Amino acid sequence: PMYQPQPNRGNRFFAWIRSSRITRGRNRWIAGVCDGVARRLGWNATLVRALVILTSLLFGAGAAFYALAWFLLPDEMDGRILCEELVNGHWDWNCAGALVCAAVAL
Repeated sequence: PMYQPQPNRGNRFFAWIRSSRITRGRNRWIAGVCDGVARRLGWNATLVRALVILTSLLFGAGAAFYALAWFLLPDEMDGRILCEELVNGHWDWNCAGALVCAAVAL
């Protein structure tokens, strides 16, 4: 069954994110962001991973994008969004991973 979020003021924002149909996929190296983006765009996941690594090394933007996507995109397996969980007062250790990615981007 799909995860059912608790009602809050940000439901419209998270509903809008879910309506984009981009999820963090199951083919994961870290959090599944590249797999989800690749499937949505119809690209190869390896190409998306290479682009994220390249932009991370050259500009840091790839790591920032990855951290933001990890934090905001729903998980394909259970539909949970880390940011929504945090807003609702539920800490998940995956949030620490997203924060580490954001720190790398800085």
